[in-house]
Amino acid sequence: REGQGQTFLSGAQLNTTAMAVVDVSLSGNEPAVGQTALRLQQALQATRMSTARYLTTFDPNDANAAQSELSKLKELLAAMPAQTTNKRLQKFLAAMGPGVDTFTKGLATATEGNTALQAGQNETR
Repeated sequence: REGQGQTFLSGAQLNTTAMAVVDVSLSGNEPAVGQTALRLQQALQATRMSTARYLTTFDPNDANAAQSELSKLKELLAAMPAQTTNKRLQKFLAAMGPGVDTFTKGLATATEGNTALQAGQNETR
């Protein structure tokens, strides 16, 4: 169970920051940035949903889906700062980095813990 709480908490914090990114980007004069911000928000939601599904089922396929969605989120987050000159938006994007790292670590901890638990159960059978 270790890592689950960390993942959910950081996911909620990331959601708040991502909403600010969308708000700032849509109110600016860079339409392409607004579209990227919406994709970033969608990627975050897909990541959170697939992670929640994994933490409910502990199905390895769901873990793979969560990792795939997380990779998409990281790609968008890495590319977005170069698309804008808005300093406020760049600060929000920079603030998301540590949250994504925490989310990634929490997911990895939960995945590794579940794998170890299942291996232990298989050994006792």
